[in-house]
Formats: sequence, C-alpha cells, structure tokens
Amino acid sequence: VMASSSTAFTAYGITDRLKPEHEKYVEAFQTAAQAFTEADELFDDRDFIAKRGWKKETEMNTGEAVYSKNTPNGKMATVSVCFDTAICTKMKFLRVDIESMPEWDPNINYAKIDVKFTNYSDIVRYGSNQILIVSGREIIAARMQRPIANGGYRLAMRSTPLADIPESNDKVRAIVHLGAYQFRPHPEFPETKTLYDFIMLVDLKGSIPRWMINPVIPKITAMDTDERAKHFKELGEKKQ
Repeated sequence: VMASSSTAFTAYGITDRLKPEHEKYVEAFQTAAQAFTEADELFDDRDFIAKRGWKKETEMNTGEAVYSKNTPNGKMATVSVCFDTAICTKMKFLRVDIESMPEWDPNINYAKIDVKFTNYSDIVRYGSNQILIVSGREIIAARMQRPIANGGYRLAMRSTPLADIPESNDKVRAIVHLGAYQFRPHPEFPETKTLYDFIMLVDLKGSIPRWMINPVIPKITAMDTDERAKHFKELGEKKQ
C-alpha cells in the first residue's frame, strides 16, 4: 500500500516525512516519490518481467541481454543479471558509499549526496567521464528506496531542478526521467548470489541528435552494469 502527500510518502510499511529544514525541497521529495511509484509498478509488470514489447539490443560481457523500449521521453533500457555476492553489500554501496564510485567505476568522475531527507530518500549528484561518443554529463536526482519482500530492495531516481546548484561549466546537465534498481536474493543461493534489475530512461541533452544517441543508451547500460558486477564481486571476495 502506498500513500503520498506533499511532505510524506508511505510504501512497504515505511513513511518518509520531510523535515521543516527541508521544506524548500518539497518538489524534489515529491519527484522521488513519483519515481519510486512508477518503478515499483514497472518491476511488478508481467510484460516487463517477460520482456514482452521490449527489443533485445546488445549483450553484457557475461552474456546477459540488454533490452530497450521506445517511450515519449526517449529509449528506455533495462538489463537483468545475477551478481555473485550477497545483497547487503549492494545496498550499503547505494545508500552510503556512492562517493567512492570514481575509485572503481571509470565512467564516473564524481558522486555525492547533496541533501539527505531520511535514511530512505535524498538528492544526489553524479558526474560522468566521456563514455563512447558522449562527453561528460552531470545528473542531479532525487532518490527513494525501500526494502521489499524476501529481503530485497528497490531504489528509484529522477532528475530534479535545484536553484542552489548551478550547472557545471564542463559538463552538460542530463535529465534522468527514470533510473531504477532492484536487488533480490537468489531464491536458491540467497547467501551468495543476488538478482539485479536496472532500468534507465535518460535524456543526455547536448548537441548529439537522438538518432545517434538511441543506439548508445543500451551500450551505456551494459557498461554500467558490467562495472557494478565487477565491483560487487570484489566486495564479496573481500568479505570472505
């Protein structure tokens, strides 16, 4: 059951409430709640699970397929893989350790939490290095996450305009219409494997025409997931 107001959002038995000192971020908070609601519905959609209506675009290094689907906001890409580590490792990375991303992900220039609303919602800022034909981009997004059934987690993010964070001089401000992650313990190997789903719908902006960008989006999705797979495997090996 989900419930939402301008300063509160309830999902999976947890309620986020915007603190008085964060009232100027009401729009960002609502944006995060809307993104989570949409991602939650998409992850449960039978057509999404079966990839009906989705087109196979490319493959990761491990062989998993990246699928895409055209939307009014551009090409949405998704990939589903199995990581060889336990699920808790990944949520610590998503909630706490995002500033370490440039240390292990060559695609990321910087990453930080700008505003923390609660333990489940915040505003983050990412800067990317050049990836394929796309020069450095910056993303400012509101995020919302929740633990779900059977020890899993879902996290969603969407770009939000912030007047107190001016655009970078050396990076184009991209627009994330929806970025979503789902982590679930593998039903047969919950202590050692995690099922991972990633959805990305982004407008990279800049001067590159859409017909050139569309084929790149699934490749960036594959590259992003490959880097996460390598990093999470390294984290799992360190814990052993």
